[in-house]
Amino acid sequence: AGSYTEPTEVGNGLMGDTLDKNADNVMDFVTNPFGIDLDVDELAAYTATGLSDPDLIDLTMVTGFLAANSALQNDTIGDVLVFSVQGQTGTAIYSFTSENGDGDADISELSILAVVEGVLLTGADYAYG
Repeated sequence: AGSYTEPTEVGNGLMGDTLDKNADNVMDFVTNPFGIDLDVDELAAYTATGLSDPDLIDLTMVTGFLAANSALQNDTIGDVLVFSVQGQTGTAIYSFTSENGDGDADISELSILAVVEGVLLTGADYAYG
């Protein structure tokens, strides 16, 4: 293996390696959940949120929305999840990695992965592969 990590040593390098909690190669998602079980759920998809498309890139706005609309159950440091949040005409995708196990998605625990303009994604639009 040289001085770098070979793909065979770490999996396929896709985010799914970390997120597929039960190794079934199926994205386990919940739609508009209040309680999100971080031991089981891999994606939390929020539809018809009332957020504007510009709100989707404002992490303060998004964490406020998540604080009002979700509670993270079984939250321990290092847990991961993907949030999919619809705006008016687009959808933003965020990665969450728990830093403190406090049951909330704090601004420091979220990263914007993508903003898909003009498409309102649902949980069924996500898959590993």
